[in-house]
Amino acid sequence: MACLGPLAAQAPAGRAIGAVTAIDVAAKQITIKTDAGAETKSRVGRKAPAISVCAREKDLKNAAKIALGDLAVGDRVLARGKAG
Repeated sequence: MACLGPLAAQAPAGRAIGAVTAIDVAAKQITIKTDAGAETKSRVGRKAPAISVCAREKDLKNAAKIALGDLAVGDRVLARGKAG
């Protein structure tokens, strides 16, 4: 299970914070139900690393790279990038 550090409830534009509701590894895409209640899709690019860090961590120095397939429905994520 991937867990991300403490995240603010309000995300700035270009970010989605919430729980994974679906994963499509072939399309390299996850669906996120944001903390605000909206549903959004996020595509993982080749150059975009996926990392895992437990909530008790205060920085990313203990973060580990993970594959998209390592995520599970229900995991909390912070996705950032360009809309569209």
